[in-house]
Formats: sequence, C-alpha cells, structure tokens
Amino acid sequence: MLRDRIARVRPHWNDAMPGHHAVLGMHAFGLEETGDYTQAERTGRRSIELQPRDTWAWHAVAHVHEMRNAPKEGIAWLEPNAAHWSCDSFFAVHNWWHLALFKLEQDRHDEVLAMYDATIGGPGSGVVLDMIDQSALLWRLALRGVDVGGRWQALAERWAPHAAAGNYAFNDMHAMMVSPAPGAVSSLSSCAKHSTWCPLARATTAPSRPTWARLRCARCRRSWLATTRHPSRCCGRSARTRTASAAATRSAMCST
Repeated sequence: MLRDRIARVRPHWNDAMPGHHAVLGMHAFGLEETGDYTQAERTGRRSIELQPRDTWAWHAVAHVHEMRNAPKEGIAWLEPNAAHWSCDSFFAVHNWWHLALFKLEQDRHDEVLAMYDATIGGPGSGVVLDMIDQSALLWRLALRGVDVGGRWQALAERWAPHAAAGNYAFNDMHAMMVSPAPGAVSSLSSCAKHSTWCPLARATTAPSRPTWARLRCARCRRSWLATTRHPSRCCGRSARTRTASAAATRSAMCST
C-alpha cells in the first residue's frame, strides 16, 4: 500500500503540477520500506528539489541512511538542513529523533541528551506521536547505560492522562517503556491498577486481567534493572543493526 498505491498514480503527475513533491515524498517512503533504497533516495531527493520543506521526503531519505547503517550520511542529510524540515512541522520531533539516533550510533551521548532537552522531550510536548519518540530515545539511552536523570518522571507525567486509553498497542508499548523506569514508580503503580495501560492486556479476556498486568509490570521492572545494570547483555557493538537492536529491545520488554 505504501509503495504500489502511490506508484499507480505517479504517471498522472509531473513537476509542473502543484503538490508533485508530496507524491514523490510519499512514494520515497514506500520504496524505502520495501527495501528499494537506491530508488527511495533518488525519489526523496527529487521531492526536496521541488519543495525543500517536504518533511516526509526528508524523513524517507533519513530512513534510507538508517537502513544502510550510515549515521555519518544521515547526520549530513538532516543536521545542516534543519531549518527546512523543523519549522512549523507536525513531523519535526520525529525527524529530530532520527537525527538523535544517528548520533547515538556514534556514541555521542551528551549531544543526544542535549537534543532531547532542546527539541524532543524537553519542550514538554504531550502529543502522543512526540511522546512515542521521547520514550523510544530514553529507552535506547538506558539500554546503553546512560543516566537520563529525571527525564523519565517528567515523561511519565505526560503519559498519565492517556493511561486509560488502551486502544493502540504501539502507543501502549511506548507508554510501558516509561512505567518500569526508575523515577516513574507512580506510573508503574497505575499500570498495575489499570490493566488497560499494559500492552496486550486488553487482548486477554480472562477475569485475571489485573493479576496478569501486575505480573507483566513486575517482569518489566526486573528486565529493566537487568538491562540497565548490564547493558552489554543487550546492546553491545553487535547490536548496531536494526535487527539486533530490535532483538535487544524485545528481550528487555519482557518477552515471555
């Protein structure tokens, strides 16, 4: 859908038509997600040539650099051009997050924390799309043994109003990244009381749902402590690829 639906309409568009850049930007992301990195980069760059503020095209090419494990190129793509993709853009935080991930790959932890404070989590956005990136970045830092200070608690407070929603597993999992973190104990307690905040809890229909939730939270906390005390267990140098990092995160996120 991401690739072929847009590919079918591309022959009906050309550069003289307003909005062509948006079609190219969307297609670039579909190409990247299906593994055609060369064509994705070419298409995304063409979109930017037509409209330098096409945030989705900047994002698509950033994904290409991520999948190629090319943090240097990713930084060169995003950082000098931040004025184009970050001004008055709903997607700004997410692209800042991608830039932070590239720097994280280079072990530039202090810079990543500074970016978090300035552009990702520090401004205090309570938009769920932004909080997902905030959770994901703090989690990655913690897996590397980086002390993130009181940032967890501040983020937990922003997630709290969404505790009873439980209608989108992807969001719930990112909320749960916060729950077992040191400094977010109140959220952990809320999770145990209100199982709808626990990812996958709503998928269970047995009367023991609250008990299941408490066990899940306890398992999360044990895994959290293990991974942050011994980050080499799940995020060593070999975990620099997306596959290995995903495996580490799945392990830390209480796999049963």
